[in-house]
Amino acid sequence: MSSSQADKGGRTEEALRDYFMRAGYFSVRGVPFRFGGHDVTDIDVWLYLRPSSLTRERILVDAKDKGKPKALERVLWVKGLQSITGVEGSIVATTDKRPAVRQFGEAHGVLVLDGTFLGRLPTVLPASAGGERLFEDELFQLLTEYDRLLGQWRVRLLEAKARLIEAMDFGGCNAWLTDTHYFANQTITSSRREAACRLTYLMISYFLIGLDYSIRRLVFEHLDERQRAVEDGFRYGRGGRADVERSVSIAAQLLDNYAPEAGGLAGQLRSRIAHDFRDIPADVLSEYFVRPEVSRELFGMARTFEAAAYAQTVVRPEQLEQHAQATLGVVLDFLRIERAQYYAALS
Repeated sequence: MSSSQADKGGRTEEALRDYFMRAGYFSVRGVPFRFGGHDVTDIDVWLYLRPSSLTRERILVDAKDKGKPKALERVLWVKGLQSITGVEGSIVATTDKRPAVRQFGEAHGVLVLDGTFLGRLPTVLPASAGGERLFEDELFQLLTEYDRLLGQWRVRLLEAKARLIEAMDFGGCNAWLTDTHYFANQTITSSRREAACRLTYLMISYFLIGLDYSIRRLVFEHLDERQRAVEDGFRYGRGGRADVERSVSIAAQLLDNYAPEAGGLAGQLRSRIAHDFRDIPADVLSEYFVRPEVSRELFGMARTFEAAAYAQTVVRPEQLEQHAQATLGVVLDFLRIERAQYYAALS
């Protein structure tokens, strides 16, 4: 693919991302799909929507702005990817205008946005040309030249995106919190504070989307039960308390069986691990995020943080909306990062 074609394709993806954002979705461009540590493909645009307190929708968008788009093949391809990833929907955006393409998509549950639709999409400018927000390529440019010096920020961002497909659970939430901790510290300590701030906001936006998806089935639980489930999720991760206790028990039993000379080492192991998990201040997050007035706004807050991450000029913490400032503060408290220190780094 030539650089001009790549630029054209990228602009189409940006226009689609912008269109769906304005339509109320949370929209991410360039999400890697991986298996067993291997890159399988990239999802051009990944969409997330919260239609109600009970339902969530994740949608894959395959965008091909080419002279010969092979649209029928793209319908087959994206439908297969939808099945493999387990998301709720898929879309093909193509320059092809043949009615047969739309009909083929409808027959197989794939929405086709054809060349007529693409022709009506408003032109979206990159921030460097006066646009409202950074293009994905512009954000990567902020990171790439500092990759070697500052811990491969671009690689970390791509891994965070990949979790939108492979880890939409408390395990993913905890990983996004780890990324938030990393970039919040970089905001305070590095020479690229504004870029680190953008990535802090972006990690929080992914975390909030992951949390919104993870708690969708707790809506009818009593508040105390909901808080306990969320706290256990933050403390023990994907498998919960039971999986952790089972793993610890197996490890302790192996010590007893194969290293009996170690004496009380198995008991010490159990005690130390239990202490380490209790030391995680998961209650700070659970008490805040289970509040009805907070949990129903997770999706909206994710959109707020995403918009701040890609804003034409960096958004300082005190410029965030009030509810977003409160969320940032709670996350910083959980990560044991001083709020005043973080704010001062960007003043």
